[in-house]
Amino acid sequence: MTHGDARLAAFVRSLDALGDPRVRPPLELLFRAYADAFPQRIGDADGRADLRSILEAGVRAKLWTLPVEQGRSWDRSVRPALPDWIARTAAVARSRDDGAAEAWPAELAFAASERRPATLATLRAVRRFLREGGGARPIVPLRERSVELFHDEKRLDALLDTALFGPDKLSLELLRCTEVVPPLAFEAAPHGPTGRPLIVLENLHTWESFRRWNAERGAYAAVVYGQGRQLQASWRRLLDLERTFSPSRIEYFGDLDAAGVAIPYATDAMLRAAGGLGLVPARRHYEELVTFADRAQRVDGLEACEAVALGWLPEMIRGAAEGLFEEGRRLPQEWVGLEVLHAMDAG
Repeated sequence: MTHGDARLAAFVRSLDALGDPRVRPPLELLFRAYADAFPQRIGDADGRADLRSILEAGVRAKLWTLPVEQGRSWDRSVRPALPDWIARTAAVARSRDDGAAEAWPAELAFAASERRPATLATLRAVRRFLREGGGARPIVPLRERSVELFHDEKRLDALLDTALFGPDKLSLELLRCTEVVPPLAFEAAPHGPTGRPLIVLENLHTWESFRRWNAERGAYAAVVYGQGRQLQASWRRLLDLERTFSPSRIEYFGDLDAAGVAIPYATDAMLRAAGGLGLVPARRHYEELVTFADRAQRVDGLEACEAVALGWLPEMIRGAAEGLFEEGRRLPQEWVGLEVLHAMDAG
């Protein structure tokens, strides 16, 4: 398969996932399919020309036809011109009957009602895996199974959020693989007994400053990098750190915005449900952060923060956060950096 063939196939997979091949996909849908297939190209100056070349490749492959270029059904607002729609060929429409005509194992019985060529190709790869004894294979990391099945290590990642996965559909158990959660980076204090608190930081640069400060200060048994929203997938790693350090508590310090509050709120609930200590706000650091309220960033379309998540913050900080959010502003935690930490100690 050439590079051009692979790009056309990726575009067709995305297009099929967005709509019925028998319907004329409009230009808006073509843009969406292109963005889904090639997210790294979003915003590229030559992205429009690249989409045009893919559409022309599809014509050569007899996958679709384009409207007459001299007609009105073209968007000429920007060069190159793009068609307002494409018409999938009769051969593509007929191929939608393939699923019902094939034999499927019980685990893939739902495939009999499938008509989309790209989805059927995916399911055939799974069928081949099962026929070759896949059900008895060891459980491996998801991307190892993905590259085996599809010669694309990221293909399964893209499929997880589609209708192919769910009750009586595909599952990671069926494919004998598992998602891999990144480890939580942490640095233990170089001295002192266990029993001191841990602290989890939302952002990398703040983690670096706290790491350096704590190496001298020893306020925390360890300084943990939460990796933003990734913490909600890595929360079990905090249970491991809890067993390792036996901390008095686990503090969290992040941005004062919707995500910065929602992350510790959700993670706290998961930790407590599993019998862990949970997460408590790093009160001293949040109190220092709100002293920078007059320098808060104004953000258009700032995401709203749920009241239940705001309840995780201490009352005084909660009031300050609500005031910021109502004004469409946020405070990044980077205001409390290395120099501020040293100044807090000196004060």
